[in-house]
Amino acid sequence: MPNNKKSNSVTSTSNDNVATSSAVKTAYDKGVEAKTAADNAQHSANDGINRANNAQSSANAANNNANGRVSKSGDTMTGSLAITGSQSGGFASGLMLKNKAGGQNTSVFVDFYQTDNIPRASMWMRDAGNNSTQIEFLNTPEGANWDIDSRQTVFKITSSGNLWSKAFGWLHDYFMKRSDFIHTWYPNHYNGTTVYKIRHLNLMITVMYATGDKELILPEIYDGHFGVWATDRGTGKISVNSNYPVGNNRVRVGGRGDTAVAVLVIGYKNV
Repeated sequence: MPNNKKSNSVTSTSNDNVATSSAVKTAYDKGVEAKTAADNAQHSANDGINRANNAQSSANAANNNANGRVSKSGDTMTGSLAITGSQSGGFASGLMLKNKAGGQNTSVFVDFYQTDNIPRASMWMRDAGNNSTQIEFLNTPEGANWDIDSRQTVFKITSSGNLWSKAFGWLHDYFMKRSDFIHTWYPNHYNGTTVYKIRHLNLMITVMYATGDKELILPEIYDGHFGVWATDRGTGKISVNSNYPVGNNRVRVGGRGDTAVAVLVIGYKNV
């Protein structure tokens, strides 16, 4: 074949020339390079897909993990919160509620809800002023309007430990205490007389020892109705009857003049 019909070009489109061995080799080498490049591209693409799949799996796992956690900015839990710890003889793990603001009435609370967004009961802890705190309990009374917040303060604990109840008021004013009971002993009043006064009941009780069949003077007067009872201080065989009030500080006791009697007087006293 004439040399002028031979061509080393690998890009010629002529039908009259014949490619030389060099051109064929060059074309082959370029084909191999192209295949290698294509294979590398495919590997890179596959690697990219794998990386993308791994990234998606990581994102899904992170999303599932996040959905199973409580957000610091606030969230709704569908299960119970358990705080565990182990500290013998001291405090273990616990619940901490913080309000970093200051000033009177700055507070935190624990609320009870049911199926709606209306609080039914609460524990309210607040700044009561003068570097003190107060705890209050709010409750919804029976028969309240269920469609609105009907909570009322039903119990409170002051900084000094005083207790207030909606039913009774300040408990130290309502229930028994030492200053609510007054006890007075009159050793020289007849054969000895004791007077008990109970403030919150406006009640006075007089226990007097004397002899029967006479009018007796009481050491303290009554401010209203009172009753008189007497009995023989001995074996109880002598009848002591006809006992009644004479005035707000006098009673009549029956029996015999030589009979030792115990006289009980109970009635109203404005203490």
